[in-house]
Amino acid sequence: MNTPLIEPQHPVHSSEDRSNSQRGAKWFAHINDVRIPTPQRRVLVKVLKTQGNSPEAHALVRDHNSPEDPVFADDAVVDLAQGNVFYSVPLCDLKPRGQCTAPPKLAYSVDDGVEITIRPDQSGRTVRDWFGLDCQKDLFRDYESPHDSPIEDGDSAFFGDGPVFYTRQTKGITIVINGRERVVTSRLISYEEVVQLGIGSPDPNTAYTVTYSKGPDHKPKGTMVAGDVVKVKCGMNFNVRATDRS
Repeated sequence: MNTPLIEPQHPVHSSEDRSNSQRGAKWFAHINDVRIPTPQRRVLVKVLKTQGNSPEAHALVRDHNSPEDPVFADDAVVDLAQGNVFYSVPLCDLKPRGQCTAPPKLAYSVDDGVEITIRPDQSGRTVRDWFGLDCQKDLFRDYESPHDSPIEDGDSAFFGDGPVFYTRQTKGITIVINGRERVVTSRLISYEEVVQLGIGSPDPNTAYTVTYSKGPDHKPKGTMVAGDVVKVKCGMNFNVRATDRS
């Protein structure tokens, strides 16, 4: 089969392309609804078919949800940063197709779970919301490195930089309350907890005003009243002061 490699009109460029980064992220292909880890971003089609248990008499097709989905010859090399969702089709069922202009499907993985989108421009917050991660977990992009850094809500989780992520239980987040560093183990903190940490033994007959700054990107500063809960980030600053009840 001499099917040429067909590139989409919506390429997803990685930071490796932009900055020649030497740190390699983990990659995977999603073939016929099965997650196939790959040793690198660019992979020979024949290898993908073998690992995905696709019959030799089938062609590998990248999924753009289009009748023009690009078909790849066995000796072609695919760049998973251009789309990592594939399916196989019997060679005898292939029909002529033109150039594909639809965006590719992109599969993200967190703790081996997989979700599919067409949007490469994810953030830490959108990935957390998408996969339903609770606030007791830190999110990391998997570089197979002991020095992986947590991805904060406002940080990029761009597909082209690697679609494989994992989580760890939060060990502690350093915040500042009334000028003193405190370590909390949850990504959520209540008004009552801030007052307790800031005052020590708050007077039940005294009202307290709580303000914060350097918070999450969606609301970096604000005030809290009794019953409020806010998401915290490292370095977030709180101020607690007594307020007359008059």
